[in-house]
Amino acid sequence: DDGESDAAIVAYNKALEIDERSAKALVGIGNIEHRRGNDKEAWDAFEKSIEYDPIAFEAWYNLGVVAESMGNSNKAFSYYTKALELQEEHVLTLVNVGNLLMRDKQFDKSAEFYKKAIAIARDDFKANYNLGLLKLATKDYAGAQSFFEIACRSEPSEMIAWNQYIRASMQLQDFANALHACDVVLSV
Repeated sequence: DDGESDAAIVAYNKALEIDERSAKALVGIGNIEHRRGNDKEAWDAFEKSIEYDPIAFEAWYNLGVVAESMGNSNKAFSYYTKALELQEEHVLTLVNVGNLLMRDKQFDKSAEFYKKAIAIARDDFKANYNLGLLKLATKDYAGAQSFFEIACRSEPSEMIAWNQYIRASMQLQDFANALHACDVVLSV
């Protein structure tokens, strides 16, 4: 992967030699730097991208990702909100905002964002899984079980979803479904 990332950086830098204001090339560099753990370099690339193209959705979204990874939830929320102004149906941004709100225990607002994401992409793993977690946190075990079931169907190899499905099923004393889920986990 590092060799591919190095080659991509070279290609993006060549693109910047041709057009120094290429927002796409800057976003590409920012994404690679973020994956490498170089958040300062990623941040600079995304900000420069926005300077050249203020409606570069990818730059706003990725600034949110970087801000969140740096522990700055307020900035992350602000950048995700700007990204949603540009692409209001971007499922992952909706999920990320939902996650920020859930961490802040704003469960009703969080649920709204997850539900918007699910309305766009019914079987989206992250939206269903995180709404399941929210339902667990609010002791709505039937709701949790339902959303974890969808998450398990959409990504059958995600053991964490199966574990949460078992947890919700046990809270409901739905031992048949909990046992079935245990069988699935053990067979993988």
